[in-house]
Amino acid sequence: MIRIEQIISEYKSYHPDADVTPLQKAYILSARLLAQPGLVWASSVTEHLEVAQILVQLRLDVESIVAGLLYSTIKDKRTNLETLGLQIGEPTAKIIQALDELPGLMGDRETKEELALAMKSLVDAATKDPRVIFVKLAVRLVRLRHWSSLRGQKTRRFASETLEIFAPLAERLGLNHIKVELEDHCFALLNPKEFAEVQSMLAGKKELHQTLLDQVQGQLKEIIEAQGIKAEIFRRIKHCYSIHLKALKYKIRYEDVHDLLGLRVIVEDKDKAYQVLGLVHERFRLVEGRFKDYITYPKANGYQSLHTMVHNEDGVGFEVQIRTQEMHKIAEMGVAAHWAYKATLPNKNEKSANSLYWLNDLSKSLTIASDPKESLEIFTRELYSDLVYAFTPKGRIIKLPAGSTVLDFAYFVHSDLGNQCTGAKIDGKVFPIQHKLHHGDQVTILTEEHQQPAQAWLGYARTNRALSQIRQGLRKREYKEAQKLGREIFEEQVRRFEIQLEDFVNSVEFKKFLDKRNYSDLEAFCTQLGFGNASMNELKLYLLNLQEDLPKKTASRLSLPFGRKEEGILLPGMEGILVRLAKCCNPLAGDAITGLMVQGEGVSVHQNDCKNIQGIDPKRLVEAHWVESKEQRLTVKLLLHFDQDIKTHLQIMKIFASAKVTLLDCRHRLVENKSTEEITCLVASLDQLSKILNRLNSLNPVTARRVFETG
Repeated sequence: MIRIEQIISEYKSYHPDADVTPLQKAYILSARLLAQPGLVWASSVTEHLEVAQILVQLRLDVESIVAGLLYSTIKDKRTNLETLGLQIGEPTAKIIQALDELPGLMGDRETKEELALAMKSLVDAATKDPRVIFVKLAVRLVRLRHWSSLRGQKTRRFASETLEIFAPLAERLGLNHIKVELEDHCFALLNPKEFAEVQSMLAGKKELHQTLLDQVQGQLKEIIEAQGIKAEIFRRIKHCYSIHLKALKYKIRYEDVHDLLGLRVIVEDKDKAYQVLGLVHERFRLVEGRFKDYITYPKANGYQSLHTMVHNEDGVGFEVQIRTQEMHKIAEMGVAAHWAYKATLPNKNEKSANSLYWLNDLSKSLTIASDPKESLEIFTRELYSDLVYAFTPKGRIIKLPAGSTVLDFAYFVHSDLGNQCTGAKIDGKVFPIQHKLHHGDQVTILTEEHQQPAQAWLGYARTNRALSQIRQGLRKREYKEAQKLGREIFEEQVRRFEIQLEDFVNSVEFKKFLDKRNYSDLEAFCTQLGFGNASMNELKLYLLNLQEDLPKKTASRLSLPFGRKEEGILLPGMEGILVRLAKCCNPLAGDAITGLMVQGEGVSVHQNDCKNIQGIDPKRLVEAHWVESKEQRLTVKLLLHFDQDIKTHLQIMKIFASAKVTLLDCRHRLVENKSTEEITCLVASLDQLSKILNRLNSLNPVTARRVFETG
């Protein structure tokens, strides 16, 4: 059983002159608060001591450890923030408050929206104070230790979420030992049969493994000492979940996984590490393609070490890791090894700031994300990234996730450089923006002044920063184009009032309309009009209530079906009544339609198969037809991006067919498994075009916009 004296003793081992009174007070307070009846799970003093022990093993500050001793006291309503702040200090109470305010991470979310919100909250809290995430990981690990014998759907979801999110998060923070323990606990909960098989295999080969490790360790010690190099040699056997993954990947039995055994050599400095590597390769047979230099090219979490896979004379494979004492410290404690705290505020040195820069970038990217799916993709991409090192022409090192492209490099240097990027020159050769970078590439970005982000770029970029900037650029362009389209629709419709556009825009009535509908100005209304989120019928309905204040001609024109005549709607026997198109099904010219009488609002027009008119009293339904047009229609060009599924293309064509537009030209091409299509067609009006775009963009894998000719 863990005792508070052990935690205090270990804390003093790395803070010998520290005041341990806060730890003593926190323990007494924890025992008093958690002894109350009605405890929730994982609220016993013992479990809180376990959390504190994990934090002290990470050599964190006293505030983190106190937070571990009291983490559940606010959530359990044992006390409140104000009282806790007076008892243990406001900074520590704020860590506990941040933990309490995080959305439940118990695997009980049913939607991507809830999961994305939970992840964003966790990242935001960690950005403000990284200690929150250390305590959160420690709490989760302790819960898994005590849930190992339990089963049930909630427990499985908790384990699954830990395996998918928190274990990779621990690795990203450099806490590999926590990651390993999380993975094995989750493996045991989710796949008990396979876990038992791996354990049985390891138990059956325990003596053989120990004999092999003794032999190889002795050989390593002999060749290293012969060169007068001081070194410590440790041994390890691959953990259960890692063995399971390796067997799945190569479709082999657990017994046939060839790199179960490993040795770790700790030396004085970097030069000695490379010297030992040479000795290992002289003594044992190198497995081709299995050498990794994480000293020259550290992992994203700051991890540095030399890894090599070799065979002994009997053909037994084993891994050798070689690192310095400082590298070993970082490998064991990860980001926590860089953090020092003074008083109540983090004293971030250069290393600590650099080690967590990705959290700030991740938080910004999640803020910009347009939907939950994008948020989860961003979060997952960050967790599972490794690094590639490239250089600017002046020799500046740019660290990017493995698989990053020229486009990622450009956006990392500067957003404007990314927006205008057309390719890069690497080692004297020109490469396109989607070219993947390799370690040591010296990259000169090529630009053009009139270049701008394109939809296809989202398939070329790998980093959150680049993807966020590209999406911002695309949204700005779409915003401008929607604003232009909406303005054209607005001006065309206002002309029917037979008043001057400028007079109408500056009229008191129109300004009251904008204010009543919460549009900041005309441009805001036109933008929503262009996106299809607003309708001129809104304006008409408002103005109809002000007919006595309007010119007679304008008032009389308002009583006609809104829009140009050829896109109007005929209601036999009900001429002159207000007509609006239902937003639920957004009928297009040519669709089979039915009118629904709405008290005080006139007639709402729906598609015949709209679910909102099914089962309605037939007395409220009226006959409706589109008014045919004989005038010249508009020629427009549309640009569509979507997946390569033929069903998606059929859905797109169905929308054009139902709108009865005429296709003049259609150019389709595939780029990196993404479809791009340029369509030139005839539409009845700009209002109809807006509705077609709105319907196209409602298809999940489709983005569509109007292309305006330049020059």
